[in-house]
Amino acid sequence: MTPRKAGAADKGRVTVDMNDLTCSEIEQVEDLIDASIVSVMDPNGRQGKAMRALGFVVAKRTNPELTYEQAGDLRVFFKMPSPASEKDSATGS
Repeated sequence: MTPRKAGAADKGRVTVDMNDLTCSEIEQVEDLIDASIVSVMDPNGRQGKAMRALGFVVAKRTNPELTYEQAGDLRVFFKMPSPASEKDSATGS
């Protein structure tokens, strides 16, 4: 089986890597949810709108014709960073 590229979408599934978002994508998500991107991580917050916005923005990379309404049917999965990549990020390696 071929590994999936983060952000790739197929058959209604999209994988979001929060470390792979561009500044423009973060701004788009913030505009769509009318809140800061950090609110996405709030376990007490409303997650549906944020997940739809993240899925929409990332899926648009491979499907520019996708509408925000259609994004409501996406299944959104998050790529979790490995402990090694977190360490590399912290040290700038």
